[in-house]
Amino acid sequence: MKKSVIILVFLVFSVISIHGQEIQERLFTLQDSVKMAIENNLDIRTSEQKIVQKQWEKEDSKTLFLPKVSGNVSWTHLDKVPSISVPGMPIKIEMSKNDIYNASISLTQPVFTGGALSSQYEIKKQEIDIARGDNRLTTQDVIFQVIQAYFSILKAANFRQAATALVNQRQVHLANVRKLFDAGLATKADILKTEVALADARQKLVETENMINLAKENFKTILNFPYSCEINLQDTLTKTWEEKGLDAWKETAIRKREEIKQIERNRAVLELAKKIVKSGYYPNIAFVLSLQGEKGTSSGLNSWYQNISAVLVASFDIWNWQSTKKKLNATDSQISQIETQKQKVINLINLEVTSSYLNLVSAQEK
Repeated sequence: MKKSVIILVFLVFSVISIHGQEIQERLFTLQDSVKMAIENNLDIRTSEQKIVQKQWEKEDSKTLFLPKVSGNVSWTHLDKVPSISVPGMPIKIEMSKNDIYNASISLTQPVFTGGALSSQYEIKKQEIDIARGDNRLTTQDVIFQVIQAYFSILKAANFRQAATALVNQRQVHLANVRKLFDAGLATKADILKTEVALADARQKLVETENMINLAKENFKTILNFPYSCEINLQDTLTKTWEEKGLDAWKETAIRKREEIKQIERNRAVLELAKKIVKSGYYPNIAFVLSLQGEKGTSSGLNSWYQNISAVLVASFDIWNWQSTKKKLNATDSQISQIETQKQKVINLINLEVTSSYLNLVSAQEK
């Protein structure tokens, strides 16, 4: 029995060791890296949860259209009971008991709010689209970070290869200089000069090793990959871009860039917020149905007295020192700011596309 347990434990640790070795020896392609980052990156997960949050907020905003039911219960104890005297007679009539009980339940249904409730609901729907846009922006940024980190590792590996070759070359050169020194054809200064050059080459090799390690740690952070696992990347570069002119790329960028779409969504939210502010010019109308009961009062001294009422309530501001108008002006100012920001983003995108296009053309000509 003891021997069987030992064999079982050995097999388990062997499987774990083999699995760990497979992870450590796994070769990442660029496509694998991007896919893993999209699945595991913490920023993307956060933006996905933001979408879920906004979806629940939209569901909650639906309750604004539904009736609200509220209740109230109170108990009052009087030290002295109020009473009235009958003129000419030694009689006092109690108006209540020492203990007074009140209970009420009411239902309130909004009837007209000047478009405020529907605008609030539409804002929540727009916020879901904004959250999805943020998720797409985050995903695009993570993909860009992955590509940068991926080729940073490959670039650092090429530097290490060159640094290693330089160290080997200078080691051979130092050995040759020492042979020449032994033959009397070189001086001590020549040896020292060669040793300094070798030390400098070794320092550069150490720097490239550090560069690779930092690039790999950054790569693992983006992918949310275990730091204990080793990373091996496939060195590949294929041409994947389309042949277009600069103006065509600018037009494509303006049409597809998520930043501009987000600005347009934010402007739509401000337009809806403006409708909410305008609702201040209209009355709020609500239907209220109430059931009230009291005990211990003149209406019901020894038993519960009940009363049902149905009321249509209209409330509105007669004068608020032009607060609504000032809020409208402030919202219009925000909309103007959004338009200015949109133009600024378009200019920056055009500059970014121009710079990237010229860099690509320059790289193709080399």
